[in-house]
Amino acid sequence: QINQRLTDINAAARDAGNAEVLALIDDAYSIFTDLRVVAGTYSVSYLPEDAEKSFEMFQSFAALLPRMESAIRLETTRRAYGALKQTYEVYFSAFKDMDAAIREASQARRKMNDTAAEISTFFDRYTEDAQKDMDGLGISTNQSNESAQALMLSVGSGGFVLGLLLAAWIIVGVVRVLHRVAGFAGEVARGNFKAQLPVKEGGEIGSMVKSILEIP
Repeated sequence: QINQRLTDINAAARDAGNAEVLALIDDAYSIFTDLRVVAGTYSVSYLPEDAEKSFEMFQSFAALLPRMESAIRLETTRRAYGALKQTYEVYFSAFKDMDAAIREASQARRKMNDTAAEISTFFDRYTEDAQKDMDGLGISTNQSNESAQALMLSVGSGGFVLGLLLAAWIIVGVVRVLHRVAGFAGEVARGNFKAQLPVKEGGEIGSMVKSILEIP
């Protein structure tokens, strides 16, 4: 829609013979074309450098708007400019929501990886300890006591592992929701204002999704 708004201003400025506005429109076209590419890349790459480039391009585009407004002389061109500014604000808001969702998804992914590493470390230590216990059992008269201790350790360890697996399951669910939100925001950032984001979750995650859908 921003391309359409730029086209509307371009036509109005051409009819008015406003060369200054026409030059600014050319700059805006160039910046927005590059912005769409970089923002679209960020929506799938999750790379911080792509986010930084996108924000820089948003700032460059925003810097053109007051210059364009001050150069407008006719009311028809001014109305077209007002529509462009409003559409830009919606586009930028959608991008910021996408950026926030991506950052949360990346943080959740790191937590999930840390949990997986913790589970792996626990199993390694448990296997090593169990092997030492087996080696020490032999045929000693304390075999029954040591077996009981091993059983107690197994029960306690099993509860700990279940707790870690439950935490990992919760994190995976959060990441799945955030990926859906990031995909939705990416579609909006690419100009698809008809994109859908079904709300299935409750709690804080559901509230976040509903807040994103309420963006004008």
